[in-house]
Amino acid sequence: MLDKKVLKNYEVRQILKVFLDKDELSLMDVAESRGIDDKKAKENLEKLKEGGYVKQEKDKVYYITEEGKKAFAEELKKRKKEVEELLKKIGYN
Repeated sequence: MLDKKVLKNYEVRQILKVFLDKDELSLMDVAESRGIDDKKAKENLEKLKEGGYVKQEKDKVYYITEEGKKAFAEELKKRKKEVEELLKKIGYN
């Protein structure tokens, strides 16, 4: 079962976006792609791992899970709808 609270964190969502471009990422890949230090990257990857969004193999490579992809897609759809509603309210259709 995925922990939906994990997706409330902006940086965590940004890391998930990186996984959409690559099937596997190292800690260094994540840190470099997000412009954050290794410690912060590790903290966020651990949140994702504990939440069930990514898994880590013995070779220290991280992979997004199928459940993680689906949950992230649902989160993006929800956010898209919120943005569309806000744009409508301010007159930008």
